[in-house]
Amino acid sequence: MRDVRLNIRGAFSDSKIFYGGGSYHAGRSGRAWAKRGQPRKRDRRRAASRAHVYAAVTPYGATPLYFATGTTGVKGPYSRPRRVTKARLQEACQQLDLDARGTHAELMARIAGLGEDSDAVVQALGARPRASGVGNEEYMDILTGTGRYAQSRGMLGAIAHLFAPSPHAGNWWFQQDGARAHTLNPKTAAGRRTEAAILKVAPKMVRDWPARSPDLSLIENAWARCEDYLWKHESWGDSAEFCAALERAWRASVTPEYCRNLFRSWEARRAECAESGGGRVRA
Repeated sequence: MRDVRLNIRGAFSDSKIFYGGGSYHAGRSGRAWAKRGQPRKRDRRRAASRAHVYAAVTPYGATPLYFATGTTGVKGPYSRPRRVTKARLQEACQQLDLDARGTHAELMARIAGLGEDSDAVVQALGARPRASGVGNEEYMDILTGTGRYAQSRGMLGAIAHLFAPSPHAGNWWFQQDGARAHTLNPKTAAGRRTEAAILKVAPKMVRDWPARSPDLSLIENAWARCEDYLWKHESWGDSAEFCAALERAWRASVTPEYCRNLFRSWEARRAECAESGGGRVRA
């Protein structure tokens, strides 16, 4: 990442869940008050509103928010398979004459080594579909502006639009984390589809992003700034009003000027992270 210069041509993407109400409030503990000497119990009141959003930030501004599965009131055609148990994976490996020893991840990797047939194998294990989170199909639609997101430009198109007036219009880098829905595994059909969709719009892509590295992802600062603005300056009643308030907070707090200043801190973050051996940074 040293020579990529993400401070002037990077696009950092991620998703975040915002809660409105219930036991959650920005900056407030999730535990309830208790008498002196008694343990504090966790306040388990559920938030009346919840928004699961995707977005990206660039040195020239931020994309719109994309409200995904997991947002209160948002229902769509997407589904993804449940996690397959280790016992079922071991049984499948035995039937396929593969080594049935190892961890869940190792067994999945062996099946993934089958190439195009691996997705079909996982489906054949009896995994029932669910839609409790974002899967690869929905992530692809968010990136490209298709499916349920056909009324929007798509996140990649929005990033390209932000870079268009700049000197880096044809030389920007797309960054994503290693979530399962974002797979780039060339041995699976989903991984090949994702990579092809990204490189169709993005000139280049950051690969092998370090795991558990929120300090290096500048969008984490943008999420925090947006959440602070949301609770200080917005109000809402139902879930629709919460989503509208969140969009207003995003536009008002994550401005082009803020993004320019944020990206100026990238090189200092990278250098400090490298010096600390991958530890936390102060920036």
